[in-house]
Amino acid sequence: MTKPAILFTILFITTGCRMLYLETATESNSESGILSQDDANSGSSVQSTIANTSTATDNVPPSTNTQEGSTSTSTSTSQESLDPASTERPSTTTSETSMTEPDSMCVHLPDRMCEESPDCDIDCSLPVCGDGIVNKLANEECDDGGEDGTIVCQGCIRTGLRAFITSMPLPSTFGGIDKANAICTELADQFDNSPTKSYRAWLSQKITIPNTPDDITEPHDSFTTCGLPIYLPDGTSIAANINELKSKGPLTPININELKQPNINESMEPVDNSQVWTRTNHNGNLIENFGDVALDVSDCNDWSAPSPQDITVVGMSIGINTPPDDDYKFDHWTARDIHFCKENAHLYCFEQCVN
Repeated sequence: MTKPAILFTILFITTGCRMLYLETATESNSESGILSQDDANSGSSVQSTIANTSTATDNVPPSTNTQEGSTSTSTSTSQESLDPASTERPSTTTSETSMTEPDSMCVHLPDRMCEESPDCDIDCSLPVCGDGIVNKLANEECDDGGEDGTIVCQGCIRTGLRAFITSMPLPSTFGGIDKANAICTELADQFDNSPTKSYRAWLSQKITIPNTPDDITEPHDSFTTCGLPIYLPDGTSIAANINELKSKGPLTPININELKQPNINESMEPVDNSQVWTRTNHNGNLIENFGDVALDVSDCNDWSAPSPQDITVVGMSIGINTPPDDDYKFDHWTARDIHFCKENAHLYCFEQCVN
């Protein structure tokens, strides 16, 4: 046997005897309640080793091992097992990633926009009646701003509709009734902040297509006013409702424009001209013939491309309270004169009841 092998054997035998002796002595002294200091130190050393081994095991990162036929998952790691001095953070949990992103929260900040909801306005503020922002999802029909509202909007509920005359006269080539309605709605932005507002021009049109019935559009059956009172933009009453307007004419001239300014001067004289494109009688119907001689009138070729000799019917923006002459009649606001289509005139714009 070689010398290293002999030394290893002696060491193994000596160590084994030592361990056997400690185990025997420990059991013996444990029974008698006596344990030598050396033996106690040896026992403490063993316990310390076990404790250190346990601690090391607890600090092992969690792992999931999947083998065929069995799955072993370790879940012992928690935030408490992290070293407080460490700068590493635990991985984000599911509850943390499901938090609402800041941009979707209804918190008002400059230049920030939110999706309208029952709990949030488009400017990321909370819906409040009187804040000047119409939130349909929060059951606001209107919001003219201020605690007291206006004559057409009380408690964010629509209590009236508005009508106005355009501030500038237009050529008859504005492109048809749909374009006229769009012009009215866009001009109403000057005083009406509703995002869903709808205004229509008091205007009639007949489109003739061979071998088909005429396509007629007129205020009589295209207006939706919900029976509400009608006011000028400055709050002056025009009529108790659309039927009163048709049967009696306006209580006051429809001469306030989208800028809340009159289209007449202090002497009640027309500014530019007070004639208004209509081709419409007081009942809201299209006019085919006009005057004592029953002149054939047109809608200036669908309000698009009239010939130089085309004529139509215009109203006058002077109402029944200020008749221009003794010949004035209650329907002159909508059917007063013949007007060449090559000239310019204004439009009447009426707010519609939007549900």
